Amino acid sequence: MKKGCTFCSIINEPEIQKVYEDDTNVIIEDIRPAADLHLLVLPREHIRDITTVDDAKTLDSLLLTAKAHLADFEKMEKHVGFHQPPFNSQYHLHMHIVSGKMNAKQRKRILNPGWTDIEKAYELIDFLDLSSKARAPASMNLPNPSELNIPPPPSKCSSPPPSS
Repeated sequence: MKKGCTFCSIINEPEIQKVYEDDTNVIIEDIRPAADLHLLVLPREHIRDITTVDDAKTLDSLLLTAKAHLADFEKMEKHVGFHQPPFNSQYHLHMHIVSGKMNAKQRKRILNPGWTDIEKAYELIDFLDLSSKARAPASMNLPNPSELNIPPPPSKCSSPPPSS
């Protein structure tokens, strides 16, 4: 639990009604629903946002929790995804499940430029995982400055010739 995190407080507060909870995740209703159904699936562990997820197991867990709770998950028309910084409203990873009618204002608020649907979230995690493994140390990527043949800077700035 991270001190000051709204979602960590919600997860650990027994009086707050949850739609579903298990040992790993919690599902709550969004307090500002953008559609007929608007749920948030939260990991109990504090994870800052989608850009800090280490591996696909976290996404798998969130999806499995949603599927366990929503019997018609596979059949329903829905948007499932995350907001990336700076478009997220809370800095605790949460997966949105939005289904039903959304007006233009609600659609703009939820499906904003920072929206990452679940497929793109998996791609992002794969990319981050691959890039961190494949990345060579910076010193191996940069050429030796002496190999670049860059002339040294002038020792003094010359002033313009006096005008006559």
